[in-house]
Amino acid sequence: MSTSRTPEPVYQHWEYRPGSTYREMFIKGRRIRASVVEGTIHGPEPITPEEFAQDYQVPLEAVLGSGEDRTGSDPRESSPA
Repeated sequence: MSTSRTPEPVYQHWEYRPGSTYREMFIKGRRIRASVVEGTIHGPEPITPEEFAQDYQVPLEAVLGSGEDRTGSDPRESSPA
C-alpha cells in the first residue's frame, strides 16, 4: 500500500515562519499573524479590510484571505482522523 501525501497548499500572501513558536501563518515578509488580522477586522472595534491593508501596508488580497484556515494549529502536523 502506498502512502500518498496531500500536497501542502501554496499561498500567495501567507507563510509559516520557521522557528516561530506560533502555529499559524503570517503575511509574507511581515510579522503579522492571521489571528491579528482577524481580530482587528472582526474584533470589538473593527476596521474594514481595506483600512487594515492601508494602515499596515499589506496587500488587500492577503487581508481578505486571512480567515481561510490560517489560524490555529499547523495543518502539516495534524493526524488523519
